[in-house]
Amino acid sequence: MRHAREGGQENDRPREREPGVGACVEWAPRPTLGPQTMRPAFALILLLLASTALTTLEAGPRTSDVPAPALVNDRLVSTNLPADEILLSLLPPERLLAVSAFATDGRISNVAELARHVPAKARPGSAADVERLVALAPAAVVLFPFARPEARGLLARCSVPVIELPVASSLAAVEESVRSLGTRVGEAAHAQQLVDEMERRLRHVDAERSPGERPSVLYFMRGYTAGRGTLLNEMIERAGARNVAAEAGIEGHARLDAERILAMDPDYILLAPWRADARRRDVGPEQRAAHDRLLARTRAVRGGHVIFVAPRHLMSTSHFVALGVEDIAQQLRRARVAEESAP
Repeated sequence: MRHAREGGQENDRPREREPGVGACVEWAPRPTLGPQTMRPAFALILLLLASTALTTLEAGPRTSDVPAPALVNDRLVSTNLPADEILLSLLPPERLLAVSAFATDGRISNVAELARHVPAKARPGSAADVERLVALAPAAVVLFPFARPEARGLLARCSVPVIELPVASSLAAVEESVRSLGTRVGEAAHAQQLVDEMERRLRHVDAERSPGERPSVLYFMRGYTAGRGTLLNEMIERAGARNVAAEAGIEGHARLDAERILAMDPDYILLAPWRADARRRDVGPEQRAAHDRLLARTRAVRGGHVIFVAPRHLMSTSHFVALGVEDIAQQLRRARVAEESAP
């Protein structure tokens, strides 16, 4: 091998593969930058930045005023549970090359059976994880907006389009996500049917709602609650109850202590017997001891007014969220009937 020549010219060593990038990007060792090579180098950097920006702009349905072409008959990778649930409700499992690691867990997933027919599980964490997804040669990868920049950068360098699925914080946002993703994969009419069914279920909840004073509810999971501006807040209200966290001025998701819980004094405590361990990439049953210490002194717990809703319904941010609203309303009706019939 010859060393780099004077004047900053590149050496003639064979090209080597850049670590952590896999088959998408190859590189040659950097030349020594002299006066004659600095300007081309900056031009190349600007070109690469522009290329990456264009790839990002074209990736998702929300990033450009120009609609992206529908991915009809193309095979996709989903990396999060809401996308799993929407896509597997719209498409046959064969259209998906991978789904999220939670998709086959029936405790938290509404499409567990369908997801078991998808061969791979998507975990876009490390570069190696993303390389495995790229090796599947997907037409596009569905990501959350907060996906790791390293994952986004690698997908861009490998020319893999990204469809960005926002995190829904309202029922209207859920419907928009279903429509948007449905349009992107060439299933706009089918997506509208899912939205129509969701609306039908919500209207049924409205019709079944009892007149009169609405009970107060506190959602609680591992020390946290959900206040204004959250999907759970709208779910509680749509089920015919009042969210005491929102009434107490809590915005978004916030940690609670025992004193604040006692001050809220809800009629009912709403729990989902589920927890997520992102580090272990695992889900499991909620440990009762973790919340008993904080909730034991409340009027709701002392009176047995604790309602449990299936995590796959209560925690869903896809069209299956309507099942969560139905479950909350049904549990509140049952509790009210039991209370009225008690001696």
